[in-house]
Amino acid sequence: MTLQLRNISLAYPDGADTRTILDHVDLDIVAGEAVAVAGQSGSGKSTLLAIAGLLLSPDDGTVVIAGKPATGLSTKASTSIRRNHIGIIYQASNLFPALTCREQLELVAHLDGRLDHTMRKRATQLLCQVGLEQRIDARPAQLSGGERQRVGIARALMNQPELLLADEPTASLDPERGAALMTMLLGQASAHATALLIVSHTLEQLPSNVRRLDLDNGRLSPSTSVLIGR
Repeated sequence: MTLQLRNISLAYPDGADTRTILDHVDLDIVAGEAVAVAGQSGSGKSTLLAIAGLLLSPDDGTVVIAGKPATGLSTKASTSIRRNHIGIIYQASNLFPALTCREQLELVAHLDGRLDHTMRKRATQLLCQVGLEQRIDARPAQLSGGERQRVGIARALMNQPELLLADEPTASLDPERGAALMTMLLGQASAHATALLIVSHTLEQLPSNVRRLDLDNGRLSPSTSVLIGR
């Protein structure tokens, strides 16, 4: 799947003025490619991700997913695209308090009408891949912040998304665990031809072949640093 953002603009009221968050942004990500966007807090990284994931509508511009315009769709149509084609790793894990780790993942398949033995097995395998084999039946209140983040990562991969969007995916993890999970995300993109967009303050774990961009003053430009840092 490909992701194309065309002339994306968004502004918010700021007192008597207007604050431009995104200013005519263009971005192309092809199947199997990973792109990393860095920027300071408040630079619009999460907003850019929300627009790409059809969670937020821009003031102007078009989101094109798999060659089809996806801007201005109904809530039902946008939800269907996300459920069937997009995996989102949120900065806050957004887990359901009453569900166990396994049930968080199984719910994804259930909502898509595909919860069977194979998908239950996949849920367990993904939790093991992110190092939660001992926490499969734990609920969010019993998990650390890093463990909740890892559940969120596993959940985003549950339906083998064709477009994977990651907002600060390793922010709550120690460097070793963060590097391992970043490798896992990049492996997903390569092995399954997944288009991967990562936004973060710091992406030191990324290899040099990941395309890196800076978001500043609402505009995207090629990164000028070897490592993306604060």
